[in-house]
Formats: sequence, structure tokens, C-alpha cells
Amino acid sequence: MNETMARAVRSGALFLCILLSLTACSTTPKVPPPPAVDGFQLYVSNADGNTVAIYDPPFSDSSAPSGTISVDGPHGLAFDASGNLFVMKNNSRTEAIYHRPLDSSPVPFATLPYEQNGSLPESGAFDSRGNLYIANSGSDSVTIYRPPFTNTSLPNAAISNGIAEPLGAVLDARGNLYVANSNDGNVAIYHPPFSRLSSPGVVIRKGMHIPVGVALDAAGNLYVAQLDGNGGNGNVSIYHPPLRARSLPSVTIARGIERPNALAIDPKGNLYVANGGDVLTGKGIIAIYRPPFSGASSPRVRITTGLNGPHGIAFLDPTVRAVSRAVNRGSSCLRRLGRRPGAASAKVLYVINKNDDGRTIEAFESPLRTSSSAGVTISRRRGGLAEAALDSSGDLFVFDDDDTVSVFDAPLKGASTPSISIKNVVHNVSGAAFDSAGNLYVLNRIGDNSYVAIYHPPFGNSSLPSVKITKGLDHAQGVAIDARGNLYVASDAPGDTSVVIFHPPFSRASAPSVTITSGVYDPTGLALDSCGDLYVSNFGEEVPGFGNVATVKIYEPPFGNGSSESVAIANGLSAPMDVAFDSADNLYVANGRNALLYRPPFTSASAPSATIRNGLNVPAGTADGSVRLVVRK
Repeated sequence: MNETMARAVRSGALFLCILLSLTACSTTPKVPPPPAVDGFQLYVSNADGNTVAIYDPPFSDSSAPSGTISVDGPHGLAFDASGNLFVMKNNSRTEAIYHRPLDSSPVPFATLPYEQNGSLPESGAFDSRGNLYIANSGSDSVTIYRPPFTNTSLPNAAISNGIAEPLGAVLDARGNLYVANSNDGNVAIYHPPFSRLSSPGVVIRKGMHIPVGVALDAAGNLYVAQLDGNGGNGNVSIYHPPLRARSLPSVTIARGIERPNALAIDPKGNLYVANGGDVLTGKGIIAIYRPPFSGASSPRVRITTGLNGPHGIAFLDPTVRAVSRAVNRGSSCLRRLGRRPGAASAKVLYVINKNDDGRTIEAFESPLRTSSSAGVTISRRRGGLAEAALDSSGDLFVFDDDDTVSVFDAPLKGASTPSISIKNVVHNVSGAAFDSAGNLYVLNRIGDNSYVAIYHPPFGNSSLPSVKITKGLDHAQGVAIDARGNLYVASDAPGDTSVVIFHPPFSRASAPSVTITSGVYDPTGLALDSCGDLYVSNFGEEVPGFGNVATVKIYEPPFGNGSSESVAIANGLSAPMDVAFDSADNLYVANGRNALLYRPPFTSASAPSATIRNGLNVPAGTADGSVRLVVRK
């Protein structure tokens, strides 16, 4: 939750706590009602219309959708702290996740897979740690997913004890889970930590018929939408804390309720009820009530336009919505880390350079400028150089074309010789990286086939890989490891270029969990910044009228099969072969005859702040993967 939203919630919570303490049990309002919430967009799922309707404030009886999103069988809706939209798709029994900005027919960046036993997801809610809780009516359970969310995510826990056809779920600030059990006529409250053995700590039954939706306000009051088992239109019952098994509703709202399906409370305490409306037409009504609530409460606003079987409600904070994914990603990352863009902080930039006599390692000292020249040149004419990587102590691992890993101890000098030479299971290396534990990941290519060999320290001349990963790798070119140990591999297979992501623990049976294809064209290198954003150097994309366009594209987590780039950098690029970062998140690109330095924030207009040419002789357009770079921080 961003600070602007947090302030709004805190101020709304304080006002509501004071208001409820004075008026909650009153039958007539004693203070003027607060105005409608400012700025928060309202999202409503239309289960019968296969759309999600978007309404802009201020809301009135004449409000109509400002936009609609086509989604098959949407029921519950939920936004995470980053403003990503999660849709519970009851028809397909899956949960689709959409990045902003949303168009009329968005493609989900990830879809949580169909669960067995007829899950039928009805609603979703997040706890403060970003875990997703899904009420499944078909499997009589609440399933819990931990981020990051991908197409292969599986529940970390599934609660079923005390759950019978749940249609609504919500969590309070302490992480307690409230479940509306429509079949048993109760709201069950579960206390963390959760597991498959969890049982409700409190079960509220009094005053309930068929509960279909639940919500909580900032003061901890519980709102329950329920159908009338005797054929009436239903109501919304409000229970005041402390909540116990013997609790009775303090207020029951019936006016304006017509077959309710879901509830929501905005930051100012206004109550939104998604009414299914006429059972035949299913047109539906969003009824908005303003506190203080009583048995005489009637909706202040009734939205009827654009509704067809409304089943889910969610609010999008305007400050989250206003953040564009298309610009300034680097600036956003630095702000979250409490940093400002600064001068290059690389101690040494190492460039593997192809020249007329063979290949060399060129070491450029910081600060880097366009006039920089290599301070150290290590000649490696025998065989040639294909890749390099630095361990945490600054030792340089160099991968030769003669299938040898040569380790040079820091500091490097022109006369440096390898302290270790590893030859076991190394073939035509096209990528290498270290994880935080010092394990070495080596990307090997044999013809069209590729594999990742993992070596554990300490390293010696006879080191052997402990694991070889082969599945999902073809024409692999570039490798990276994030802070959580996830493995990223770029593939330049003809007609099928992509970045694939493997999640630990790794074994011979490991297969990619995510495959990113959007915006990936002939990838040559990968890197991750301090915020976990993924940078992919693309040798070139054929653009009609422009020819071959080289780019570095930036992707935001969480990553899914539908991920698309948020920023594409093209200025200054001709033949990008590799990317790397220093400790201030400055971006370095090996680029044909030169090496480029870009400073954040990164946008589509970013241009290099330094272009290093001295001593770099690789012809522009070389596509053999011979130009690689690493940064000693």
C-alpha cells in the first residue's frame, strides 16, 4: 500500500472509529453523513455479461461505466498492493491476473491453474504480506497462494475444516480470516497461522440465513450480505466487535437490498452492495449507503447502468492507478530503495573484446567516461573468450572457447594467470552467473541444445556440476539469478525467442515455471536490478520501414507468461550483446564497437551518458556472442 493510500485509510479509520462509537446503535443520524469517497475507481464483475465494468467517481444514480473489460465468467475481484487486478473466473475455475493499464480485451500476465475437486472460485482477498486467499464453493475450501504468482502456482495451504460452499472471504488487519459459508448459514473466523488442519476459532450463526458476502470496516465491524431463505430479497447485517459465537447483529439493513452477492467498504466507511436484482433479468444494482447505519438506512446512490449479474466489487486507489508502467521504472525502483540516481559506482567494468589478434579482457576503472581507456588488458589468444562472471570476492571467472573455465584472482593485472582451470562438463558457454550463496550457474550449448550446469564452491580444477538442467532450453543465450534464487535463461531459438524462469530447488527434472515471449527478439543477455526488474538485451527486431531495431527491454515482477515490457530502450544501441548493473543501478550495455552507460530513471527516451570506445574493436553487427561484460561493484 503506498503512503497516499495509507494516509487515506488511516484518516478514514480514525473518523469512522469516532463516528461508530457515537452513532452505531442509533436509529437516526446525529451527524452529517460524509461525502462520497474521492478518487477511488469502482470495479464490478458482471458474471452474466462476461465483463468487468469500471466506474469513475463521484458516483450517482446516472453513473455509467467509463470502460469495460472482457472476461469470461468473472465472480470475485481483488487488487493487490501494486494495483494488479485478480479476477476469480468461475466458468473456467481459474484466477486471471492482469497488469495495468487495462484495455477492453486484456491478456492476463498469469493465470492460476485449475484446481482439482471442482474449485469454483467465488471471491479473493489479500493479507498484509500479499498472500492471496480464494473462497472455492465447489471444493468447500479456502486456498492460500503466496507470491510471486505464475501459471504454475499451487496453493501453499487449503483450509476445509468448517467450510461449506463459501461465497465470500475477507481478512482483518491482524490476519484473521472470515469466511461466509452459504450452505451452513454462518461466518467462520480462522486465526493464523493457517494450514490444512486449521479449524475456526469462532463461528457466528445468529441472525444469519444464507451468507454470501463479507466485509470489514476500519473499526472491525463485520458486514454480512445474506439471502433470505424464505424467498425475500435478503439483507446486510452488521456485527460489532468483539465477535463471539453468541454475537447478534446490531443493525440489519433491508431497504434497497435485492438479492445481494457481494459487499465492499471504501476508506470513508461507505457501504457498497452488489445486488443481483431481478432474478429473471439479472440487471443488478450497486447500492451505496453512507454511515451511520441503522435499520432505516436507504441507499444514497443506486447505480443500474452497465450491470448484468454483478458478483464482485473492488476499489482501485487513484494514486496506484496513476503510476504508469510505461515510464520511469528505474526512478520508481530507486525511490523504493531510498536512493537517488548517482554517478557510476562500478569499481571496474570488464569487457570481453574481440580484436584482430584474438580476444582480450579490457578492464576500465571508475569513474567511467566517454574518454575512458582500459587500465588493464589481459590477453587470451588461445581458444578465445566467450563469457565471464564475477564472484562476491571479485575473482573473475572466464569461459574460453576451448571449453575451459579460468579463474583469475582479484586484483587483475596484465600479467595475471589463472589460479584454477575447470574443464569438466563445460561446452560452448553462452552465459554464467553466481547466486547469493556463491553457487555458479553455467549455460552450455551443444548444437541447438542447451543446459545449465550448477557448481557448488569451493571450486577446483576437478570441480563437477551437482545438477544439470536441460528441460525447456533451446538455443539458450544469457543467464541471470535473482535474490530469491530464481533462474532466468534467454533463448534465441528461431521463431521461438523467449525468457524462461525456473524456480528452486533445482534438479534434473526442473522445468520452466514461466515463459516470457512478448517483446523478446533475438535475446543476447539478461540482468536484474536491485528491485528485481528484468532487463533483456535484444540484438534486433525487424520493424517495417526501420529495419533491424536493437533494444534493451525492462519487465516488472511478478513475472508470468503474459508479461510484457514496461520500457524499451533503443537510443544508442546497434548490436547489444550483454547487460550488467553496478550497485547504484546504473545500466551497462556491451554494444558492438563500444560499451554504453545509462543512468536511471529509465524511459523510452533514455540515451547513454557515456559511450566507451577506446580499445574496443569488435565490428558493429557481430552476432557471435563474443562481446560480454561484467561489473565489479
